[in-house]
Amino acid sequence: MPYTMTEDGSIDSITIYHEGGSGDMLLAVYSDDSGLPDQRLGVTASTAAHSEAGWQTVELTTPVDVNEGETIWLAWVFENNLNVKYKSGTPGTPGRAVSGQGWAGG
Repeated sequence: MPYTMTEDGSIDSITIYHEGGSGDMLLAVYSDDSGLPDQRLGVTASTAAHSEAGWQTVELTTPVDVNEGETIWLAWVFENNLNVKYKSGTPGTPGRAVSGQGWAGG
């Protein structure tokens, strides 16, 4: 999911809402390249997903410094599908980007 930063700061963790389940997940922050994810800037350790639906916060292994006006991408990959809700985008402003790669051990 793309997000344009409203102020300078540091991203220390990512919070995601999922429907609960089993298995691990990885969350990450990527830079933007013309409206698509580019370089990975930060990532969490492989973390067990909560079994119940709700918000889950996971710390990044290293904080990511960001600047006001910068677009970043918040990314997730689940070992098992946990179902997340997202907003579809419009032409020129994607709601999300999807990779064809799967978990494959994280």
